[in-house]
Amino acid sequence: MSQVMVFNRFLSALNFVYLIAFVSIYVQLPGLYGDNGILPIYASISNDEVHSVQQLFSGQPSLLRLAPQLGLSYAQAAELVASLGCLLAFAACALPWFGSLPVYALLWLLYLSLFSVGQTFMWFQWDILLLEAGFLAIGLSLRLPIEGSDRVSSGLGMFAVKWLLFRLMLASGVVKLTSGCPTWWGLTALDWHYESQCLPTPLAWFSHQLPPWFQALCVVATFVIEIAVPFLFFVPVRAVRKFCFFSQLLLQCSIIVSGNYNFFNLLTICLCLSLLHDDDFSTRKGPRRAAGLKLLEWGISATLFVGLFYLTVRLFSLSVGPGFRVNSKVAFSMNDLVKFNRSGLVLSVYVGLAWLVYEVLAAVVRAALHCRGVLGRLLGLLQAMLLSAFVAFVFTASLVPHAATDEALQAQLPYAVRSVYGRTSGLEIVNSYGLFRRWCWRARTARRGRGLSSASRTSRATSAEPPAWRRRTSPA
Repeated sequence: MSQVMVFNRFLSALNFVYLIAFVSIYVQLPGLYGDNGILPIYASISNDEVHSVQQLFSGQPSLLRLAPQLGLSYAQAAELVASLGCLLAFAACALPWFGSLPVYALLWLLYLSLFSVGQTFMWFQWDILLLEAGFLAIGLSLRLPIEGSDRVSSGLGMFAVKWLLFRLMLASGVVKLTSGCPTWWGLTALDWHYESQCLPTPLAWFSHQLPPWFQALCVVATFVIEIAVPFLFFVPVRAVRKFCFFSQLLLQCSIIVSGNYNFFNLLTICLCLSLLHDDDFSTRKGPRRAAGLKLLEWGISATLFVGLFYLTVRLFSLSVGPGFRVNSKVAFSMNDLVKFNRSGLVLSVYVGLAWLVYEVLAAVVRAALHCRGVLGRLLGLLQAMLLSAFVAFVFTASLVPHAATDEALQAQLPYAVRSVYGRTSGLEIVNSYGLFRRWCWRARTARRGRGLSSASRTSRATSAEPPAWRRRTSPA
């Protein structure tokens, strides 16, 4: 199935997220990072002179380090970088043809430059996720001037995005439990979430009033969507793909309406586009498929959905009580979770590798079928090989942070894999994720809503682990 339309829509959506990110930083620069700001840039940026590109990208990779050589203060350089980012992102949104490899490379470099000096205010999941997605966009936007170049790149490019989405969701779900936090294991996290998050919306108050049994059921749904559903991302059945997309969309939209996490949820929705194919956007009926194939797809879908429901009921002891109240509790142990996590990580790597090989071969075939002329086919093959090398590099480097939830397994990765990651870790090309891994406080009141002291405390669980070169405190 074609993903050309999905591929282009993903890049367009990423342009919009970039615009939000740069505008958000620009309006806050004076108060946060100005000379009289909360965390002025001049106090944290490296003063080492830059004489080469290698020096620029070593240690603290930021264009702001060039400010003294340009006769600018660090605050002025930051405003210039943010302004240029706003202009480029706006142009890419308004003019689809403007989005090209040089533009995406510059957008990524500009955001990395601000991120590297952003300190506490940019140590969040959405910042490193945007940098990783933005780096992917650099390679995915490689298009040689030949007919059919989109078809050559789309499938392989969307695989890379889907792999990022898989890693993000799986890690976000697993770390909630591996942290050992009693609110997650007790399915009570949402009892405190709405009142403790940094920027709740008006709807958060209403969500907070929902009965505890329903809050617990929502926690169960979160675990299912973040841990179980991602393993269905690579099932090549339309009904399963659409189920995965809409379940992820439901989770992200529910977070958006109840809290403000900047562009994080919008960016995650952008990544979810990789679960769709072009025919999912069309109202016209596609070519009729053989009855046997339709029956096979129906059987696979039914088996997976019934199996998912059965495991959910069993692992969370779901039962219906009086008044249609759904009771739930975790029915597995930490040891069970550790075993599942290790098996799931190993399985995902093999599945991801197999899918990568398939998409590489498919890109080569598309270059031969959809590019015209001998020269066109040769250029198409070159594009397929360059993109394959890029995606293979990112996939290899991502295995280290992907295994971050199992340190023993991570240590067993081949030296070459760990070496690739180590050489690029300072550039935020690939990252480990895990939002809300632990609540830093537990409400002491018997019922929710009593006392302003508990409601005024905030959770540090939204912060991402800072890069090694500027890590000061352990993540929540």
